[in-house]
Amino acid sequence: MEAMIKGAGLYPQVVRKILGPIEKIMMLTAVGMFCLWPQRSGSIGNSEKSDTGKAVVGIFKMVNVMLAAIVGIDARVAPRFLSKVLLIRVVKR
Repeated sequence: MEAMIKGAGLYPQVVRKILGPIEKIMMLTAVGMFCLWPQRSGSIGNSEKSDTGKAVVGIFKMVNVMLAAIVGIDARVAPRFLSKVLLIRVVKR
């Protein structure tokens, strides 16, 4: 990647890892769980469904904060070649 950037006449100033390999595993797990989540039939105004939805959203928010912390640590400790997303700041000389 750096060779391609330099070939375009740009020079990398900062290369920062954003997402490591654990993020990919967590995303695949989340998508798999969502696909397997039982779908209920019924009207949208069903109060039981509404209460369940509120509970799920609350749990999702808590889990999301924890996973964001794990992903941040993963991006810092994983080797660069395992990173899925890099942030590269370049300058043109």
